Amino acid sequence: MKNILLLLSLMIISGCGDDYGDSNILFVFDSVYVNYYHQNDKVEVTTTLNDFKARGIGDCSWIDYKCDYPYVNVSVSENKSTEDRKCFIEVYNDRHNLRDTFIVYQYGLPAPFDGGNGGGNGVGGGSGTNVTSRRCAAKTKKGTRCKRTAAKGSIYCWQHKK
Repeated sequence: MKNILLLLSLMIISGCGDDYGDSNILFVFDSVYVNYYHQNDKVEVTTTLNDFKARGIGDCSWIDYKCDYPYVNVSVSENKSTEDRKCFIEVYNDRHNLRDTFIVYQYGLPAPFDGGNGGGNGVGGGSGTNVTSRRCAAKTKKGTRCKRTAAKGSIYCWQHKK
């Protein structure tokens, strides 16, 4: 009797197998970082399954995505704003209750070089009060956008100037 109870408790502790064989996995290791213009990219999905689906979380109307095993093909429309935007895409398989997410991050348009005031630097034309600083368009080693101000006449800061 003790042996039967011991065997049952070991099965409970170690877990019982399911109808699908060994454990299934579904992982996404990449994210997508793109410039303001229209771009296509793909994200690889590491999985033991032969099918999965994807859906946007929040307002992802500026992204088209399609599952094409073992990838999620991502098409990003042009960003006509100077604001960066991001969206989370969930990759999932409901049958096995597996899910993971990746982020699509798109940089905004660089600000106009003349600051948009049409009058230059505040001497002999415009007031100069409408001059806007431009953020560097380069990506850092971590994959995020550089936080420095772009050098005059460039979309890059002093460090990323090419």
